[in-house]
Amino acid sequence: MTSERHPHSVVAHVPTELLLAIGQFLNGPSLAHCLQVCRQWHCTLQPLVWSTISEYQWHSKSFPIQLNINTSKDLALSPRLPLIRQITWEDNNLVSLKWKGSRAVSRQFTGARLAWLLQRTLNLASLSLRRSCDGFAPVFYRALADLPNLRRLHIHIPLHKARIPIEDMFPLFSRLHELYLAGCWYNHEKSTEPLLPNEKTTPWRLKSLRCTRLDLALTRYCPDLTFFEMYTFDHRSGIPPVSLRFLLDCPKLETVKLPNYTRKNDLVDMAETFRSLKALRSLYFNVNLREQLVFLYAPDFLLNKPQQLIDTYSLSHPSTPVPDQELMSAPLLEHLHVNHITAGVDREDSFRILCNILKTRVNLKSFRVSEPINPTHIFAQPGQEARDSWGCKSLVSLFLSLPMSIYSKTEVERTAFWYPIYRQIGQLSKLQSLTILCDSVQKDKGSGIQQLVGSTGLKRLVLCGSADSEWTREEIMDLLSALPKLKELQLKPLRKGNFLQIKSWLCEAGRSDIIFGKQWGRESSDFLA
Repeated sequence: MTSERHPHSVVAHVPTELLLAIGQFLNGPSLAHCLQVCRQWHCTLQPLVWSTISEYQWHSKSFPIQLNINTSKDLALSPRLPLIRQITWEDNNLVSLKWKGSRAVSRQFTGARLAWLLQRTLNLASLSLRRSCDGFAPVFYRALADLPNLRRLHIHIPLHKARIPIEDMFPLFSRLHELYLAGCWYNHEKSTEPLLPNEKTTPWRLKSLRCTRLDLALTRYCPDLTFFEMYTFDHRSGIPPVSLRFLLDCPKLETVKLPNYTRKNDLVDMAETFRSLKALRSLYFNVNLREQLVFLYAPDFLLNKPQQLIDTYSLSHPSTPVPDQELMSAPLLEHLHVNHITAGVDREDSFRILCNILKTRVNLKSFRVSEPINPTHIFAQPGQEARDSWGCKSLVSLFLSLPMSIYSKTEVERTAFWYPIYRQIGQLSKLQSLTILCDSVQKDKGSGIQQLVGSTGLKRLVLCGSADSEWTREEIMDLLSALPKLKELQLKPLRKGNFLQIKSWLCEAGRSDIIFGKQWGRESSDFLA
């Protein structure tokens, strides 16, 4: 039944805006069926069919853009190409790794054919390119630089025989909002040289930048940058170190992600930079030097003499006042994620420093340590609650990995181990997400898990061990009564049959709305993503 025959039907009166909004959620086959409903739906939804080309569509036999030039077919495509808004392209080697041999990958579009396509997709807004070997010819980069409406570019080409000057791409970069720059397809000629006193630069629109340390100088063109990620430091022989102080040209910078540090000179550079980044809210980094944590809580950290450090015990002593937040590096820091603490760099001392950070960083909203950490160093032990209580009472997200050795302890020792953890977490009334990874998670009343009742706002709870565990009906009911706002629950791994039991208990308690995750290593393994 079409709208042409029945002009007063519901189909004919669906607003165009509503139809487009619904079309955004349709997959390929569903969208194709909707195109056949009526002329109005066909004209309205057709741009959505061409709006996105994924990295897998190139290899489909029905893909309308052919590998080789075909004058008649290419001419018929001309009205459709301006509708393309997003393209993701990867070469066959990378796609084969993702498919893991499950599908045949044979259709490989050449750089010349890609350049032909870019020259005709003038409304392209997002482009992602990855190549595992040789790069593209200069004509491809010229076509890329001429895209007038491109706002998001991810380009990763590890090897290239003939590099191009990165300055040739500056007109394009100045129009982008997001840039991910990786590979060896370009070189720097003038962009890393200091600017002359009277030299002016045209500010770029970039809000997000991912690059190597060698590209740090690009940030001086980005006064509106809010997100910066450096995925490698590139300490190559013969290449002088590039200072992080280039980030000071980005006063609006809110998020910084950094890789490993290997030299103490980098520490001084990092501390001096972060002391001046007043807008910084989120910091992600790895710890190779104990001093990398000290400067985050010590206002009197001596930048010119990093070997003279504040005593790590001083801030943990009851008589030591909480430092002035304005004097600290990144005083408004709200999100701190430590991905790795290198072995052999005073790890035990680093754990104590993390406790000092939790006590002094009153603005923290999320705290994550992926490295197994000794909880006796960050959670207040019995009799020391007043001294070791956390200052960040407004934590919203907490992610901790506890040491595997706890599994070998006796029942009494495990209870003494877990009781302070649950007690301190239960004091975080604004906590919404809690993840604890441990070899053996204690969940009985003796370990104090009922103390989580203080976290009245908790919506997501993830408790993961390495050995199969079994939860009882009483334990699940106690957990549900303690956490009335719980929306997502992950308990992994579980013994055979316990997963379905817990599902039935959730329904029995009238909490079937809770998202109860699939078992770790069985139905799902991506719960940590």
